[in-house]
Amino acid sequence: MAWPRILSGLIYPPRQVGSFQSPSGREIDAWVEAAGTEHFERIDDAFVTRALGLGVSGGMVLDLDSRLGLVSMKLLWREEGLLCMGVYGSLDVAERVRHTAGEWGLGKRMFFQVGDPMDLRFKAEYFDIVVSDGALHTTGNPRRLLGEIARVAKPAGAILLAQTARPARLRMRKVLSEGTADCPDTLRSWQDARVRSGYTRAELADLVRAAGLERTRVVEDRGFLFIERPGANDPSSWVSEREKYY
Repeated sequence: MAWPRILSGLIYPPRQVGSFQSPSGREIDAWVEAAGTEHFERIDDAFVTRALGLGVSGGMVLDLDSRLGLVSMKLLWREEGLLCMGVYGSLDVAERVRHTAGEWGLGKRMFFQVGDPMDLRFKAEYFDIVVSDGALHTTGNPRRLLGEIARVAKPAGAILLAQTARPARLRMRKVLSEGTADCPDTLRSWQDARVRSGYTRAELADLVRAAGLERTRVVEDRGFLFIERPGANDPSSWVSEREKYY
């Protein structure tokens, strides 16, 4: 049993954690600037299409620390039956997301909270879909984070978490070079940290099993890893009930 771990340790560099800080105002501005580029729009749009393919078209979305909340905004833009609660670790990020949601005309369908994704203030089995394209990168305790997601997602709820795949030692320099080529100078250290804090597919699969996330698989696609679980609409969701009266 030890041989796969030993072999993995030879092929992949160790995962680096603890290199992320709360973004400065300058970094948030750089994120806003980068979000409009073809490279990042393509990544966000692919995430949203993947999320919508999981089978949930109505109910409550939980967005955990996604970059600028754009993936959840695009989800709401494409599916009118969805509402969203965004949880962000930084007040500055939460305020920027709130401002952008207002500009998109989504202010009445998106709600915001500054908090710790590993200590969510929500009751169990509450959310119809949980999404994130950033929380797994920044956490020092991924098993606890996944356990919280397992707790707050409905049994038939969908899950989609994106994570950069950590490249093998021999490919690390090339991946870092290619990954920062599309980033503003301000974000290059952030992108570097994102790659070095990535996981391997086997590591994520072990974490998913340990967290008790059922019906969930880990998929690798174009340098990204996705923890994904299909779901189904909940006809008794309070969001569905709300639509009867508005």
